[in-house]
Amino acid sequence: MGAELRLRNFLSNRYSQLPEESGQILLLYIAFVQSFCYQYHIPYESCEQLEGLLPQLFRQVAGYEIKDAAVTLDAAIPWEFLHKNPQLSDDLDRLCRRLSQKLCATPAWLQAQVDDLFELENTFFGTSITPSSIRELIARLAVQQHISKIVDLCSGTYSLGLQVWKEAGSNPFISCQGEEMNNYLCAISRLLLFLSGVRDFSIKQRNVMEPPFKELNQQLSSPILYVADFPLAGNRTFPITEKTPFFAGQKTNLYADWLLIHSVLSRMQAGDRAFLIVTKGALVRQNEQFLRKYLVEQDWLDAVVKLPAGLYPDHNLPLNLLICDKGRNPKKQGQIFFADLSAFVKPSTRRMKRLSSEGISKLCNNFLHFTNENNFSKVVSAQDIENAAYSLYPPPYLVTSPILTNQVRLGDIAVITRGLQLPKRYDEALQTPRYLLNI
Repeated sequence: MGAELRLRNFLSNRYSQLPEESGQILLLYIAFVQSFCYQYHIPYESCEQLEGLLPQLFRQVAGYEIKDAAVTLDAAIPWEFLHKNPQLSDDLDRLCRRLSQKLCATPAWLQAQVDDLFELENTFFGTSITPSSIRELIARLAVQQHISKIVDLCSGTYSLGLQVWKEAGSNPFISCQGEEMNNYLCAISRLLLFLSGVRDFSIKQRNVMEPPFKELNQQLSSPILYVADFPLAGNRTFPITEKTPFFAGQKTNLYADWLLIHSVLSRMQAGDRAFLIVTKGALVRQNEQFLRKYLVEQDWLDAVVKLPAGLYPDHNLPLNLLICDKGRNPKKQGQIFFADLSAFVKPSTRRMKRLSSEGISKLCNNFLHFTNENNFSKVVSAQDIENAAYSLYPPPYLVTSPILTNQVRLGDIAVITRGLQLPKRYDEALQTPRYLLNI
């Protein structure tokens, strides 16, 4: 894609004068208008026609949700600011004419603009979009089995679920459902899904951790594929209340990532699968050992894949892909597939890296056949996981070199779970280094 066709390149100093995130929102608005006009052969060039145009275009489309999405995005634009800045309006006119002349506003182009604009600003709508190479990995793994519905939780722009839908051949019989707390992100994802060719979709504004779950399940038909990318949730804890009876008597509080994982498992029925992006902490913290034990004992865990660092533009957290399946192949029961993609990474942009095509293909093939490969993938028994105190972190299971009988790797038996605070009166006693381990 030529640089002249990337909307992010038009965010100049004039655009930075717009209030808060309005520059990116304005360019998203233009992208949706251009894509609609391109697909439906509606002539459009002038910026003077912009205000109110998106609701007008979608007025002819059936469905309240999509009409409401167009109105929501239109209301987010500071039109008065544009009217008072003729130079900015002139710039937009040139941009719109160039886009119309290039005839470039395909669904693929639209997705690229959304990715670009969300990557440009870390705090754009308070969300972190799933990088394209991770979306490709999950999509290729997901389509190894039949899918009837895709449910994207904490869906943001629905880019992850949309990638799965495309990988499945843009099948019109596969419906898409999303849940997202931010109303503007709901609007963006509805417009993106429609202009990408998805006709059976629904995006709900709600907190995915809030019950009820059974009522939601009754509306869905199996097999359902759940996808969720919520790594930034792992550093928060929530108190256990009467709304979470499963945890009663186990803990007084729990990290948000496992509350989210539990909410997904609560929805899943026989035959459903889930692909979840989680931090390393979710796999090793002592606080949730009983949950990992339950997951393994129920034989719902299919695989854990360690991802390379640096794949996201806004954080460098150590991330892993957790794959759950409530309808596992009998040949796989009692076994869990572990893999490490750390070596399969290449530069992408100044701010982030991407998974290599070689690594994605190798993982998909090994996962499909549950293949052991030195220092890359290994099938581990549930008994071995029990012996490791239900740690689900892949690297220790992939070690192939023998360990001396009188030695043990510290990382295999210990993990730092939190810092240690001591009263000041203890300072004098600590004259030499001391280390406290949670073993």
